[in-house]
Amino acid sequence: MKKFISVGMLLFPSKGDQKMWLEKWDTFYSPKAIEFLKKNGQLNQRILLEKNIELIRTIVIWEYESEEAYKKCQAFHSNWSKFENNFTAKYQIFRVEEASSWS
Repeated sequence: MKKFISVGMLLFPSKGDQKMWLEKWDTFYSPKAIEFLKKNGQLNQRILLEKNIELIRTIVIWEYESEEAYKKCQAFHSNWSKFENNFTAKYQIFRVEEASSWS
């Protein structure tokens, strides 16, 4: 089964902006929210912090059972922008289908 994956890349102007974003993330993705996402086919989500002294980049990976599961979970994810943002970031997002993997 091919998974549906969303990858986001954020570039922050400062560590402080990144920290505020991470705090919002921890609040937004409460245990109740995670339960909803799992029930609707989201398999996991990860935050990766790039180890680069000059750039403050964060990579986010959301993994779903299928594109249909992704669409169901957007009912929750689309609320992210409704909450206050005290940080600045440039953001790109990519929707991809897994072609090959191993565990």
